[in-house]
This record gives sequence, structure tokens and C-alpha cells, in this order.
Amino acid sequence: MGKSITIDQSHNLVQILANNIDWESLDNETVQEIISTPHKSGSHLTQFLKNNGRLSFGVKETPNLKLVASNIVIPPLVGLFDPQDCFIHKGRGVEYELEGEFEKHILNPTKPFSNLPGMSLSTYQLKHTTDDRDIYSEIGITGEKFWDKESLLWVIAYLTSLQPTGQDGILLAKYFLSNFFGYVEGANGKALYVSLVWNSRLQKYNAISYSRHFSGNSVVAGGLVFVPN
Repeated sequence: MGKSITIDQSHNLVQILANNIDWESLDNETVQEIISTPHKSGSHLTQFLKNNGRLSFGVKETPNLKLVASNIVIPPLVGLFDPQDCFIHKGRGVEYELEGEFEKHILNPTKPFSNLPGMSLSTYQLKHTTDDRDIYSEIGITGEKFWDKESLLWVIAYLTSLQPTGQDGILLAKYFLSNFFGYVEGANGKALYVSLVWNSRLQKYNAISYSRHFSGNSVVAGGLVFVPN
């Protein structure tokens, strides 16, 4: 994560948005819905800004990707969430095998946290084995889009809790097919790619993270790519 923005930057951003929105194209019902759901609206705007002001969920199909779902809703986190309890002590009824740098650089540095806003995700299925840079380029994301560790851990915990024993659902639960979530920022700013694979032999999820190779990492055909909207 970079440095926090200043108050002046936040005020400047709000003014720029207000001055450049096409207000005449908006109808009363749409605006009133946004006003009446401030937390949801703020969460969606935050994700839009994190994606460099781009809408990643408009892409339906590219040479290597096919849109599977455009609005997977992740509910807000209410109360305290302890990542250690969840991922090591089976606190939410799901077992994980932690591989690579997942425990050391994603799980261990993250203290218990609370009250995350809700969000939504899009998923894309890979038609061909594809380099991660090409995946992001086709969706319209420039460079490495970093998740913050808290949001990523909560998303994984929530999605796996819906399929605790590898049932069919949002996540792919077929051995060797990856659920690719993208990147978090590790030590010294290096990118760590994160994926989740159902291990049918051990009946648990392999939560995987390794340093991104300088020439990119391949995601196998048939796998899913998860992108915050």
C-alpha cells in the first residue's frame, strides 16, 4: 500500500469528480438510491478509485477470458475477524494448507481487524493458459493491482465458508484448477501472487502465495480470475 492521501488531495478529488460528472444523464431514482445507501455507494466508489478510475466489470469476453459473473457480492465484515483463528485453527469450519509465502507474508503480519465495507467481484474463466500480465491487460488493468491483505483474507474466508468441503459454487473446486486472486504487496514492495486450489486428496483448500516471477506467472486454462469491481 502506498502513503495515505492528504486532506487536500481528498478535497481536490471530490471537486474534480463533482465538476466532471455528467449530471444531466442521471435520473432521480438512480441518484436517490445512491443517497439512501451511503455505505454501499461509498464501497463501490472506493473500488472504482482503487482501480485507477476504471470499470473492470464491463469486459464480457476477450481472446483469453470469458466473463462468468459480474456481481458476486461480498458482504460487509461486521465485528472482529481473526485471520489466525480462521486460516490456522479452522475457526470458520474450513481447513487450509498454507503454501509458499502465504503464512509468512500475508497471514502473520495481519492482526485481527473489523468492520470492512462490502464489495463485489467479477470472475473470468480462462479459455487458454495465460500469462498474468495478459490477463490484466485484457480486463483493462494496468500493472499489478494490489489487494490490501485484510480485504483479501476476508474475501477468501467468506467464499470458502460457502463451500467448506469442496462443493460446487463460486470457487472452482476441481483439483489443479486455480482460483487466481491477483497480488498483495509483500516485503520490500515485491508483488506476491495469490491463488486458491481445492485439494481433493486432503479435503482442504491450498492457499498459495509466491513472489511474482519477473517474467510473469501462468494461470492454467480453465482457472478462474477474481477481480474487484
